[in-house]
Amino acid sequence: MTHNPLLLLLLDSSGRSSDLVKALQKKDLALTVVRSEAEARRWLEENQCQAILLAVSSLQSHDSFLGDLQEVASPVAIIVAASEPSVNDAVVALQAGATDYLEAPVNETRLDAALDKAGVSRRNSPVVPAPAKAGKGCAAIIGNSSVMRQVFSLIKKVCDAETTVLVRGESGTGKELIAQALHYEGVRGGGPFVPVNCGAIPGELLESELFGHEKGAFTHAIRTRLGRFELANGGTVFLDEISEMSPMLQVKLLRVLQEKEFERIGGTKTISSDFRVVAATNRDLEQEVQAGRFREDLYYRLNVIPIEAPPLRERLQDIPLLAEHFVARFNRLRKKKIKGGGG
Repeated sequence: MTHNPLLLLLLDSSGRSSDLVKALQKKDLALTVVRSEAEARRWLEENQCQAILLAVSSLQSHDSFLGDLQEVASPVAIIVAASEPSVNDAVVALQAGATDYLEAPVNETRLDAALDKAGVSRRNSPVVPAPAKAGKGCAAIIGNSSVMRQVFSLIKKVCDAETTVLVRGESGTGKELIAQALHYEGVRGGGPFVPVNCGAIPGELLESELFGHEKGAFTHAIRTRLGRFELANGGTVFLDEISEMSPMLQVKLLRVLQEKEFERIGGTKTISSDFRVVAATNRDLEQEVQAGRFREDLYYRLNVIPIEAPPLRERLQDIPLLAEHFVARFNRLRKKKIKGGGG
């Protein structure tokens, strides 16, 4: 077997990946470039690498190859960079085991994060992924049951994806903790996490909360106010109780998810903001769609990556850990020294 480059780069015939190649070359990576699936297969038969980066126009002509890589090159990390990105391709890539789906031209920060996540090191200076902030991310969720380990695994897998995530589960199952973990475990963890409870804010005020308003837009609008989407630039917007959103706002949210652009109430200037949306609900959105209370197109836009928050009855082995956590929290807040007991 020959030497082991760290990164195998497959370029398709679109010819739109020169900037990506230059960016990778500047990083002084051990890099091997191939131009076809057949060439990649031959190379993998005789060589090993830490990660494979597919720089393609779209996955339509490469999806079977992506699936084959799980057998040909397992457990190598796989990154997809698409010059013609689509939600469907992102879902296909992640379901096929890709660790990241990037939109070309690739932002250098996103590229670095994807390489870090894939464990790709520079020749002279190994790259160490930055851990989630202490007490945040998955570390903030109490649980070690098999069902929770599956949730943690899914969070780690999709935390850097740009697609929307829908967290589903009963009230009290920790949906916001999962949303926070998705944020703090990923590349956006250094940006703001902006939660919005769509069920707790009256409908007439929710629009202003989300989009902001200009001074004088309505009575008592005495100053310009930035909305949650604008405040979340570089981070994550968490839309809790999304099923409570009015039909009018559902239409506006659909446009924001598609364009990442909006106007403040009373304003004419279009504002762009770079944010990811994580939504949550304790309702059956399929039934809400059938009843005409929730838009079908918005449902599919939100439900790109679903995560189920399991109820406590499905994770009984976590009860001792939770009890220990709450006793310690009570002791800390009340300055007591109560000990958890058994038997």
